[in-house]
Amino acid sequence: DKPGCEHRYGYVLLNNCYASVLFDTGADRSFVSTAFSSQFDIAPTVLDHDYVVEPADGRIVSINTIIHSCTLNFLNHPFNIDLMPVEMGSFDVIIGMDWLSRYQAVIVCADKIFCIPWGRKNLIFHGDESNQEREARLNIISCAKTQKYMLKGCQVFLAHVTTKEAEGKLKKKRLENVPIVRDFHKVFPEDLSGIPIDLIPGAALVARASYRLAPPKMKELSEQLKELSDKGFIRP
Repeated sequence: DKPGCEHRYGYVLLNNCYASVLFDTGADRSFVSTAFSSQFDIAPTVLDHDYVVEPADGRIVSINTIIHSCTLNFLNHPFNIDLMPVEMGSFDVIIGMDWLSRYQAVIVCADKIFCIPWGRKNLIFHGDESNQEREARLNIISCAKTQKYMLKGCQVFLAHVTTKEAEGKLKKKRLENVPIVRDFHKVFPEDLSGIPIDLIPGAALVARASYRLAPPKMKELSEQLKELSDKGFIRP
């Protein structure tokens, strides 16, 4: 096997809480950190015998409790899982062979994906280092882990993030998109982002004295206006 092939990790919903999960084929049972399990409303059940566990740090831990009927939301499909609480630092949950074998799960090492048969299809989960979602995935930590980091003195920043389209994708208003204006393409510039009006400081309004037309000119103008009105070019 390739190094690290027996482990895959990612983030899923466990009892409606985001949990960092390690899928470990080297573990025969499934475990949950004691800090994360404090968010559950399920009381642990005491076992009739102790279970000896050796975590990655080399400690020997004895466990005599188990939390039954936890709900693991895997790609919007609920799965039942029993978890043994133990102190862990790196992950909230370790899913071992007891759960993996029950649901016939498969870890595809080359593609860094995790598959579970569901009816006639396979549910495919891409881990945090999968080639497909390496650029887009964000790391998510639980509220309990955030509180733990804060108690240790870590700084927490609250940010409001919104998406913004790339500048090249923005649809600019062009000359051909504006009615009437597009009929006078020689008058208006191609870029309609703005048509400024240049003002000269101190310039005054141009005023022209009113004047009266001579009767013949007035009659001629009246006839022209009536003709335009009859043709529908102007309205009274």
